[in-house]
Amino acid sequence: MRELILEKIRELAKANGGNPPGRQIFERETAIRQSEWLGVYWARWGDAVSEAGFTPNAKNIAIEEDVLFDRLAAAFRQYGRVPTEAEFRMYAKKDANFPSHSTIGNRFPSKAKMLERLREWASTRAQYKDI
Repeated sequence: MRELILEKIRELAKANGGNPPGRQIFERETAIRQSEWLGVYWARWGDAVSEAGFTPNAKNIAIEEDVLFDRLAAAFRQYGRVPTEAEFRMYAKKDANFPSHSTIGNRFPSKAKMLERLREWASTRAQYKDI
C-alpha cells in the first residue's frame, strides 16, 4: 500500500503541473482514506509527499493587520454595510487579494470583535473615516 500511495501522489502531481496534491484532493481522487496511511506509514501528509519526492506545502504566513483591515474596509464599502459571511465569500471571488472567510474567522473570535478592531484601526486613519 505504501508504494501505491507514493505512486498515486506522483501521478496526481504530474497531472497538476508537478504540484503534489493536498491530503483531501488525494483522498477524493484515489479513494484512499487517511486511516489507511496515517499512523501506519506516515505521521503527517507532508511526510508522504516528501517521500514521494516533493516538497510539502509551507505553512501560510499570517496576513498583516493593515492589509487585512484595508481589504475588509473595501468589502464594507462595496456593500455599504457590514457584509455577511456569504457576502465575504462572494467578494473574495471578485478580489483575489481578499482574505478567505477562514482567515477572517481564525483572526477574530466573533463578528463583534472584528467590528471593534476594525473601528479602532479605521479611527486612526483619515481615509477610512467612512468605515
